[in-house]
Amino acid sequence: ELERISLPGTLVEIRSDAFARCTSLTNAVLPSGTTFVGSGAFSGCTALHWAYVPITIDRTLKDVFTDCPDLTIISSERSMGAVYAIENDIPLRLLPTYTWDSRELNQVYEETGLTANTSRTCGPDTMPTPVS
Repeated sequence: ELERISLPGTLVEIRSDAFARCTSLTNAVLPSGTTFVGSGAFSGCTALHWAYVPITIDRTLKDVFTDCPDLTIISSERSMGAVYAIENDIPLRLLPTYTWDSRELNQVYEETGLTANTSRTCGPDTMPTPVS
């Protein structure tokens, strides 16, 4: 069962329902280059404890983390991740806003012990789709 994900830094978009109903998923790090996350991408991930949402997300998040009862969003002030957390009454941990480069992501890695390697997915139909 998939417990954590750390996606490649080249990933720009995560399609709708990409990780939906991955009920063992506890942590998710969206790469700093990601600009869009589709509706329901992490919905029904009932074990999801925290998700890092980078400041590079430039479109409104819609129902991305529905039915994730224990979720805390880690993001920067004035980011779409922070807006989503506030609008949906999800606990929010704010990171410094002085940068949105890899230093911010490295801070998340350091504090959580998560690495950039991922070798398992929920299934062949749930892989995120990079935008070319």
